Amino acid sequence: MACIYLIRHGQASFGKEDYDALSPLGEQQAGVMGKALFGRIGKPDSVLSGTMLRHKQTRDFAFAATECCSSEHSQPEHFSPELVESADWNEYDHQAVLAALEPQLATAGGTRRYLAQSEDPKKEFASLFAQAIARWQSERHNDDYPETWTQFKTRVKNALQVALAQCENSQQFVVFTSGGPISAIAQHLLNLPDTQMLNLNWTLANCGVSKVVKTPNRVILSTLNEHSHFETRALRHMITYK
Repeated sequence: MACIYLIRHGQASFGKEDYDALSPLGEQQAGVMGKALFGRIGKPDSVLSGTMLRHKQTRDFAFAATECCSSEHSQPEHFSPELVESADWNEYDHQAVLAALEPQLATAGGTRRYLAQSEDPKKEFASLFAQAIARWQSERHNDDYPETWTQFKTRVKNALQVALAQCENSQQFVVFTSGGPISAIAQHLLNLPDTQMLNLNWTLANCGVSKVVKTPNRVILSTLNEHSHFETRALRHMITYK
């Protein structure tokens, strides 16, 4: 049995002009997750990540925390394995998806100004985002997007297939990615309709871990969004979803 662990990045800079960077809390989340996961599974056989900054930062903070406690947990001195990066694990362009629905949402600043007019900005954003995703998934407006829904799903499935092909019996791979790819993979493996992707995506905690298991006969989603490493009283404040 081979295992691929899909890790959602730590909390990013939601609402900032540069979303693609971990917040200070996101850095802490990555460290806590790294200690918990690698303390349990040991050194993985391969580590993959998307090419986005938040993916690489999550990976690096996770391994830095693991190496800091290496003597305590009897880990090898050089714990970090070879790292592989692929844009196939990247998130879809959420700002482009929003802008196709409403041009004022093309930037983080424009989105803030647009939502400031609402009595309930959080509720308004959730509604707009759901509408934007539904429009994207309908594929009736494909020329409006740099990447269509089908293109996104296809590249994520391909990324998973490449990892599965390389992951041999009893090996353990770790992938640092985003909520969109994890949701698309979960939707695919659970044979759910496209409309359920966003519902899955809303539930994924930052630095949550999902596990794909490969047996000789099938590939299954063994766990989804496991984040018990944050569920002690002292760390519960670290459970975030953006």
